Amino acid sequence: MRKSRCLTWLAAAGLLLFMASAAQAAMTYTPVGFPTFYNDRITNRPGGFPEGMGLTLGGIPFNIPPGQNNIWWSGAYPNGLISINIPVNIFGVREVHTLINTGWGKTGGPYTWLEFYGTNGAYYRKDLYGDSDIRGWQQDSTYWTTNNISLPTVNVWGNGTQRLDKQFITLPEAFADETLLSITMSDSGALDFSRSYLQGLTVGSVPIPGSLWLLGGGLLGLAPALRRHWSRR
Repeated sequence: MRKSRCLTWLAAAGLLLFMASAAQAAMTYTPVGFPTFYNDRITNRPGGFPEGMGLTLGGIPFNIPPGQNNIWWSGAYPNGLISINIPVNIFGVREVHTLINTGWGKTGGPYTWLEFYGTNGAYYRKDLYGDSDIRGWQQDSTYWTTNNISLPTVNVWGNGTQRLDKQFITLPEAFADETLLSITMSDSGALDFSRSYLQGLTVGSVPIPGSLWLLGGGLLGLAPALRRHWSRR
């Protein structure tokens, strides 16, 4: 009887541990291109910014196509709100990594934000505040006066005067069982004020639906009933 109880609990606990470790191991990082919107090339800026396919920046893979335009620069539009909508179409996205800095740049805002659209109405907005989430790509310039970032934004490249920062966005649980359809990036700044550019975009997904987690919880809930069953034998 005691042995059966132990086996029941061990089996249930083992199942949940397996599912948790499987979810962790199954995190897949997928670089997402946005060639329709490429309107500038990062290496046009002095300083040797990184480009290439399969780059690892801050531990995350990014694709920045070499030898061509490879960023979206909202400064191509002088003033007012400008947005782009990037198709993704990946199931189970839990985190998003972006490479975003600004030209000029102002503290506060937000003058730049990201919106995430999923199936069945899943939605999330992430505001990017100057001097916290994003900052200028040049250090200590008359026009590039935003020089600070705070976690989860981290610096992933720099040469002393230019820099490249990575933002880390965790999506709500609503996206766990949905497909991330698209990401919209918007900028409401102006030239000589704040205009942002997107250099890289990668999503991290776990292709394990929440229904499987519910199944694991249900199996664990059966443990008391199984224990009672064995106690009567």
